[in-house]
Amino acid sequence: MKIAFHCNQLSIRGTEVAMFDYAHYNEKLLGNESIVLAKNPELYKYSDPRAIQKFQERFPQKLFFYNNINEIEAILDENKIDVFMLKNLVIMMVYFH
Repeated sequence: MKIAFHCNQLSIRGTEVAMFDYAHYNEKLLGNESIVLAKNPELYKYSDPRAIQKFQERFPQKLFFYNNINEIEAILDENKIDVFMLKNLVIMMVYFH
C-alpha cells in the first residue's frame, strides 16, 4: 500500500514531527510505502531548512513540493497512491483512492 502524507510546511515541531513519525513507521513497522507532500518552501516561507533536510534525507525521491493545491491530485496519481493523509492541529483526514 502507498500512503501520501501531507504537511502545509515542514518544521521541527508539533504536527510535522508527528507526520514524519507516521510516514517513517508506516514503512518500518507496517511495510507500506510513504511519500510526503508539502507546499513549496520557496513560496510558502514557514518551512524550516533543518526540517526540509531531515525529510529529504529520510525520504529521498519521495518528498514532493507543490506550488498550488491543484497539483496534488497529479502527484497522487503519478505515484499510484492508495491513501492520502492530511493532518493539522484540529483534525486528521484520511482519503482512500
